[in-house]
Amino acid sequence: MLSGAAAAGAVLDGIADYALALAIDASRFHPVPMDVIVRGAMARLSTQLRTSEATVSYDELPNVLGDADRLLQLCEYLVDRALRAGGPNGLRIRISAEAQNGMWLFTVLDNAGAMDAESLEAVFTPFAGMHANQRPGPGLATCRAIVERHGGRMWAESDPGGGCAFRFTLPPG
Repeated sequence: MLSGAAAAGAVLDGIADYALALAIDASRFHPVPMDVIVRGAMARLSTQLRTSEATVSYDELPNVLGDADRLLQLCEYLVDRALRAGGPNGLRIRISAEAQNGMWLFTVLDNAGAMDAESLEAVFTPFAGMHANQRPGPGLATCRAIVERHGGRMWAESDPGGGCAFRFTLPPG
């Protein structure tokens, strides 16, 4: 559990991240290799990945048109969310992409436990449904804002296998 000062600092950091997501300038977009972005997120989370003994796998991922810093933030947050949620019998996270309707459809699938149907949209509301193992702040709302500023959309699905799938679309680069 975070101390009061640490929690307040984390909330302010989250608000700053959300503000950055809302200020994305599409005129500065360039081709971004998503496999490099995912490797960067894994490097930033290497300590948590080691201690949790989680397994992260990903396909060869495409280039997209976007802001590399914000896309790194998106991937890092989605993996961190799964790490904090945990998973039975070892956490597994799978990242994939497929071409769909002129966009790339990305899926971040984990086995950290399914969400009920009411939570699938509510998780994107800033500060909603805060639990002890979640980062304080507007986390998934920030992720959605990043995706929307890139011209895509983002949603969550409960996986019948007992996990969550976060899906989002991004333009090809």
